[in-house]
Amino acid sequence: MPTPPSNPKLTGEEAECAFLWQAIRHGLVVAKPYGDSAPYDFIVDSGPYQGKQPRLLRVQVRCARWQSKGWYPVSAAHSDRNEPMTREHTDFLVAFIPAHEAWYIIPVGALKGLHTGIAFHPQPPTRSRWERYREAWGLLGGKEVVIGRWGQR
Repeated sequence: MPTPPSNPKLTGEEAECAFLWQAIRHGLVVAKPYGDSAPYDFIVDSGPYQGKQPRLLRVQVRCARWQSKGWYPVSAAHSDRNEPMTREHTDFLVAFIPAHEAWYIIPVGALKGLHTGIAFHPQPPTRSRWERYREAWGLLGGKEVVIGRWGQR
């Protein structure tokens, strides 16, 4: 595996590009707000292109490249205020663990009561409370598809 970049901004940009690719592959329409002052990274529309009612969701993407004792920590705070994420600003936290190619799509309401961080344990055996959100693209309205490399379905 290539050495991850040491620049956190670059790591975030790589995770956002990976999210964009995965979201499109799951049939979602994705918009990126101009600039980086919004408390979310993307707006996801799962509606009219799948014969559903339009539904716009705000998504914050996080990436965990480093682990400690098998657990990958991810910030669940607004980066500029170090306050817990709430539905007031964001609908979903999407966490990406590149070492396991694992995606966790977590409704922000599930973070209630937590302060600023969560951790994932993507390899078995796991007792992680977040495992039920792994690959849960359907929560965003995405199609559940078996995906191979580079667009093979």
